[in-house]
Amino acid sequence: MNTVISIRTQKSVRDEARKVFSKIGLSTSAGINLFLHQVAVEKGLPFTPTYDTAKIRQRWDNQVNRAVRHKKYSTAKEALADL
Repeated sequence: MNTVISIRTQKSVRDEARKVFSKIGLSTSAGINLFLHQVAVEKGLPFTPTYDTAKIRQRWDNQVNRAVRHKKYSTAKEALADL
């Protein structure tokens, strides 16, 4: 059964996330579902929180660059099946 989650976020954050998801072949909804799935699987956050913004940016840029060079997915289910 599907459910709807409403969140509040800054428009700029949403727009940037949408661009990143689009580059790797995911909708924003699929990207958020992928995140939630990883939280459930790992029983915690799928990354280590830090206040070091340069470190965060570098880590995410590296992950996005790796993902962009590889397959693109139409759905979160397709991406999860490839994990």
